[in-house]
Amino acid sequence: MVIDTHKLSQQTGKPVVNYVKGSNDKIAIGAHVTLWPLNHTSEFVSNEAFARTSAVKVVHGTEGVFETQNSIYVPLTLDH
Repeated sequence: MVIDTHKLSQQTGKPVVNYVKGSNDKIAIGAHVTLWPLNHTSEFVSNEAFARTSAVKVVHGTEGVFETQNSIYVPLTLDH
């Protein structure tokens, strides 16, 4: 299943953050995920180091797309 993250962003008002996963953290509702954000818009995120997300609120499919309270996270893959 392909997730239209642009449409999802428009519907939720949340920015899309591309990331590289940094650990074996399970992406599940309520979990926190360690990742390397590439384009996070928060002034508190450097995009130059690993970060831990707030709790996951929604998981979309099995491809690593998920939402927290403020962002939609999309994994960077070779076909992006």
